Amino acid sequence: MIQSIHGQPSSHPDGDASVPYDELTTGELFRRAQQITDRGRVGEAISLYQHCLHREPRNGVIRNNLGCLLMGAGRLDDALEVLDEVADNAPPELRSNLGYALLQRGDLRRAEQVFREILDLRPSDHEVRNHLGMTLLRRQRAGDAIGEFSRVVREDPKNVQGWNNLGCAWQRGGDLDQALSAFQRALQADPYSVDARNNSGCALRESGRVHEAIEELTVAVELEPQNPTIHLNLALSYREIGDRRKALTHLRQHLQRGPQGDELSQLQRLLRELESEGET
Repeated sequence: MIQSIHGQPSSHPDGDASVPYDELTTGELFRRAQQITDRGRVGEAISLYQHCLHREPRNGVIRNNLGCLLMGAGRLDDALEVLDEVADNAPPELRSNLGYALLQRGDLRRAEQVFREILDLRPSDHEVRNHLGMTLLRRQRAGDAIGEFSRVVREDPKNVQGWNNLGCAWQRGGDLDQALSAFQRALQADPYSVDARNNSGCALRESGRVHEAIEELTVAVELEPQNPTIHLNLALSYREIGDRRKALTHLRQHLQRGPQGDELSQLQRLLRELESEGET
């Protein structure tokens, strides 16, 4: 999760909105950037933080908040350029966003290194340990990922993300019973966890328990009707039990999100197959 840091580099109050940036102190710019971020004016906040950073390029808090906003705006390369300058001895909350950006960018080796450095200082930081586990899982090291997630839920039995991630790791490792058990523990902690319910549905379908999968996925889509991934999983599940009409309905819902490239080609092929099945 991206963490924005609150607090000012200096204690100056916010200035008048009509005052040019150059006439405001860094503290005033910083405070105004925080305020307009809370109002959803992300582009303007990014510009303000960039002005702050130009004045104080070594200020880790400014650099962190700017990087967070750039990540949220989908400008991952720009975010990495900003966050990569965070000093090695910066507080863990600043370093963790660098690790998260590296994970999103696919630089898994460096992400793992950053997360491990943070955990050396804060071994009980479950959020960072979850990120480390996901990094290991993406590096095809399911066994190591299981170890990290297991530690999270052992130390915090109500950690929904930890249980959900542990279920994904067990599923990746081929143990569907353990995966389903972990997903159920996640749902016991939070019955409204869409991720856990969707993942449970996928594991049930993979186990051949398709009707149970549809039940789980139906609850998930009721909780989050616009989630395209759930619609795709429902489409695949309904196809397995021969309900072509519902499969087509959910597949078309998934296609509305605008997939591209190879994914779009595969989905269009599936759509043609389902449509042709109705003609035979």
